[in-house]
Amino acid sequence: MSKWTKDPSAEPAFKEFGVDFKIDTINLKDIDWEASRTNHARLVGKPIDDELVEEYALAMERGDSFPMVVVRKAGKSNYVIVGGNHRCAAAELKGITSIEAYVISTNDGYVIDILPRVLNRRGGRRTSKDEAFTHALYAIQKYNVTAKAAAEAFGVSEKAIYTKLTINEARERLISLGIPAQSSTDRLLQQLSVVSNDNVMASAANLAIRAKLNGDESAAFIKAVRQGRTEASQMAVVADYEERLGVGKTRVAPPKVNKQKRGKFLRVLTSLEGVLARITTLNGLQITTTEEREDVSRRLLELASKCRQIAGSGGTGSSANGHQGRTRRLASAVS
Repeated sequence: MSKWTKDPSAEPAFKEFGVDFKIDTINLKDIDWEASRTNHARLVGKPIDDELVEEYALAMERGDSFPMVVVRKAGKSNYVIVGGNHRCAAAELKGITSIEAYVISTNDGYVIDILPRVLNRRGGRRTSKDEAFTHALYAIQKYNVTAKAAAEAFGVSEKAIYTKLTINEARERLISLGIPAQSSTDRLLQQLSVVSNDNVMASAANLAIRAKLNGDESAAFIKAVRQGRTEASQMAVVADYEERLGVGKTRVAPPKVNKQKRGKFLRVLTSLEGVLARITTLNGLQITTTEEREDVSRRLLELASKCRQIAGSGGTGSSANGHQGRTRRLASAVS
């Protein structure tokens, strides 16, 4: 069976995070597997790669050496894996009951959250470069870690981190402006980040996305936009590009209507409103009997109900609402 050796990348990490550790033999049955799967160490794909577990298991059977996993104490008898989910899973698959491990004891939320990310990055093949950047940005945004410290911890370029931060900020700005940022490339977002005016940025992004400009084309476009000194002059550049590229602003086509019927309806409605406007007193109606009053009241209320239905289905709001008000008042007076 395999041998467990010291991990040359783990001990420097403990020193960086200021945590004490000891090397101890732990039983796999004492591991809290569920909590270990949610240590955020892996962001892309499944928390556990089954193929990698099988590969490790075969290597263990051959007697290959593995760096010791890192666990933290969680209660009197439980452990949570900080670094080494795949190694522990492979050991369990091979029927191994106990392993040597680095055991740390900390309640610091920052250490519990970030240390697994650092160990996972230094583990090599299990973490992609994109994951490393994601871990670094996470540490910066949640814990205000400096870009320099994050670059050193996750083995990425400090300059590249600043670029990623710029791109993320531009993406968030576009989303807040109602622009589908998911349709924007990182290069376009980086170019748009230098446009300070929100209206200009939104219009420029909209055009670049609809016109499907490539990197060089969008760079030339943004450069031309920035040469304008005012918002109006910059928007004029956008409008000029829209005309030249034939990608004018998207307009919603009006619904098709029967103009003859619509005109007839509006004339009837106007006539009806005029009649109601001329009825000012009950004496003018010369309604004398109770039966007549009830009949007129009922018919007026039915008319008001029909007007509400028409207005609710897309009729002219102001005229219909005004007509309803007058009809209700008249029906109330008649009753």
